[in-house]
Amino acid sequence: MALRITQRTWLVIVIIAFMTTVVHTESGVSGDIPDDVVYTDLHKTVRIGDSVVLTCQFRGTPLAVYWKKGDDPRTAPNLVSWIPTDDVTGLCEGERPCQVMEMNEDRSLAIKEVSIAEEGRYICRVSSYRGILIHNFTDIRLFSIPEEPYPIIKQCANDSSQICSISASESITITCLATSFYPDLDLFFLHGSQKMKDIGSTELTNHDGTKNKSISIKASASNTPYICVASDIPGSKDQRAATIMVNSPMISPTRGNEGFPAPSSTNAGTMEKTPDTMELTPRSMEITPGTMEITPGKRTTKIGNA
Repeated sequence: MALRITQRTWLVIVIIAFMTTVVHTESGVSGDIPDDVVYTDLHKTVRIGDSVVLTCQFRGTPLAVYWKKGDDPRTAPNLVSWIPTDDVTGLCEGERPCQVMEMNEDRSLAIKEVSIAEEGRYICRVSSYRGILIHNFTDIRLFSIPEEPYPIIKQCANDSSQICSISASESITITCLATSFYPDLDLFFLHGSQKMKDIGSTELTNHDGTKNKSISIKASASNTPYICVASDIPGSKDQRAATIMVNSPMISPTRGNEGFPAPSSTNAGTMEKTPDTMELTPRSMEITPGTMEITPGKRTTKIGNA
């Protein structure tokens, strides 16, 4: 019986050691964790609206764990704290932390539906099993990809995958925009290989902290398209573009005062006839005495008076 217990205990120890090694390897940590060290992620980049887990690793069973937000572990306010008598999820402090944050069994911090309010530096502060206060930091960086489609040229339909065309007899203003992005994005116009100087730009902040941006240029009729380019797009290394052609208006033909073609010199007088044929009425043609009288269907000749 004693042998069976010893074998089972040894198996549990081996399993725990294996699991610990796996956790350390996945987190980029090799070997045992020293007594006076806390391992955390250096930073996390998160899309707004997604969830994220901030890890906190240390040696042994702690006396307490505190997740804080700020730069100074002594003065930064607590978000979620835990002591061995608490539930696994810990004790939250504040309206927003209690809505979106809780601890996991391994004392990591889980944040759901991340908003711009969650951007910043997080501190995992641990009271170790030896009663020593130790800590480390994780910085959360947020981003939001612009709302599709983008970029949009205001003078075109909202479909950046198509080239649109407009007509202009003189220079016009063309505006390009992108919406609901974070933190930053660059917009500019190209005409051929030339980057055009804008005549105005605006950047507005939405209620959720995302941004809208627009730029405008002056454009004239040209055989070369105007291209709006979006670069430095949050969460992407690519560029996006929208294209517009500015054409000269077509010249309408000359028209008369009443909206009809002006008459030419050859149609001052006209001859009207019935369609396709000219009809002669069936009548006789008489000639004075001494001439030939013609009646329909026959011919007679009379000489002298009738």
